[in-house]
Amino acid sequence: MAETDELWVWKYQAEVTKVIDEVTVKAMVDLGFNEMKELTFTLYGITVPKTLSQSEKGTKSAMARKAHRWLSKRLKGETVTLYSRKQDKLSNGLYFASIEHDDEVINEVMIKEGFAKTIL
Repeated sequence: MAETDELWVWKYQAEVTKVIDEVTVKAMVDLGFNEMKELTFTLYGITVPKTLSQSEKGTKSAMARKAHRWLSKRLKGETVTLYSRKQDKLSNGLYFASIEHDDEVINEVMIKEGFAKTIL
């Protein structure tokens, strides 16, 4: 995270409890002082194509399904480090985050593996 240290203000340890979709996870976050809270995060700066075409609206693309399975296998039940910024809470209650696991930034790995594209 050396290149992005200035971007991220908050750093938390968390256990991923659920992978909701290809870019969204629910995690039990250690807020410190024995305080835990389950929050929902969306991976910052990436997108995965969700639908095949306008006629198939609501149908996940094969890549979205593959990315969801990959993310679930990689993170569900795992302890991760979350990097976030206070102002990144969305109106729907999600927070943007960069997720680090096994010394890799998952957001970046998803791009390298071809599951996602940068949207910055």
